[in-house]
Amino acid sequence: MRNKNLFLGVVGLLIVAGFVCFFTLKKSEPKINKSDSHKHRFVTDVGYYYFTSHESKITLGSGFLDKETFSKLPLKLGHWIGQDVEHKFPELLHYRLYFNEQTQDVLWFISVYGTHESEFHTAEVCYISEGWDVSKRAVKSIDLDGDELRVRYMKAIQGNTTHVGVYWYMWKNSQRRMREGTVMIRLSVELHDSEDKALEALVDFMNELKNVAL
Repeated sequence: MRNKNLFLGVVGLLIVAGFVCFFTLKKSEPKINKSDSHKHRFVTDVGYYYFTSHESKITLGSGFLDKETFSKLPLKLGHWIGQDVEHKFPELLHYRLYFNEQTQDVLWFISVYGTHESEFHTAEVCYISEGWDVSKRAVKSIDLDGDELRVRYMKAIQGNTTHVGVYWYMWKNSQRRMREGTVMIRLSVELHDSEDKALEALVDFMNELKNVAL
């Protein structure tokens, strides 16, 4: 009888210890933020052919490196209302004009999705080939909801018209395997008041682009 009671006591202690371990482990499990599970992290740079010191990482609300997903980008982004522009460039995934209902700004949005270097060229090439004078090139750091995105910044002039634009390239990771998909995004607005105002319009659109959920 004594041995039986001793056995039952040991079993009881083991059961209690098991419950304690279970609840301790349960409490220590990391809490997953459901909103974070739908975020997508990408590597960006201001050039696609070679690595630069301006590589950055950005978190987006959608998987832009999936061509089908990115192609569903809506025509309405916050206060920006867009329309598709007809073109004859097969490498372009988007060629749109967006109009801001509040500020009256007009923005040109161009994106390229590709898996080979021949599908890309710098945004300056487009302007120069159409007779624009690219008078300024620089790299700017843009704060987007806590993410620092480094972009190529440029100013192009043709006659009395001046455009201010930014562009950057994106990959899934720092290995930058082009065959896994590469995206180039170019945004530009016409300069009316000052470069600072034009940049404000670009950044406003970039924030909408960053947080859109597709």
